[in-house]
Amino acid sequence: MMKQFVAAFVLAGALGLLAAGGVGAETGIPPCADITDGGGFYGGPDATPPNTVSGSIILAASSCRADTYTLFVVGYGSSGNSTGLVGVQTFRGDGTSGHFLYSVGSATAPFVCLFWVTNRGAHLYDVAPDAGCPSSFDPSNPPQTSFFLAPDGSPGGGSQIQ
Repeated sequence: MMKQFVAAFVLAGALGLLAAGGVGAETGIPPCADITDGGGFYGGPDATPPNTVSGSIILAASSCRADTYTLFVVGYGSSGNSTGLVGVQTFRGDGTSGHFLYSVGSATAPFVCLFWVTNRGAHLYDVAPDAGCPSSFDPSNPPQTSFFLAPDGSPGGGSQIQ
């Protein structure tokens, strides 16, 4: 029951960042929880497997065994409005690796946005990118980051996500 409460609390906090626009400065984050870089890919219908969403993060130090690292994928319709979560994948820190590769499986949304959350229990340490994902956007001018993607991997942009 406690695990379900913590999971619901972390998810609610992460989704709150979706609406609120992210978190501020990165002070006080342990290096093992500090997401310093990463990227994402959204393979189209010709990818193997089709429409796969994947991403990676790099931490400032080896992961902490007590920390959880979660990738959230938010889908968007052709109008630019969020259609909600498309997928979530969570990893537990292993104390040695500072780089995690994620694959969320198939998505069919015209656009997706990826963001990562690092937490220890109910304590949220880091969100990357800091701004999270927008609740909507102008489809004629989508955000130009490597975490906001169309099925062919575009629009793409820089990968720095502090």
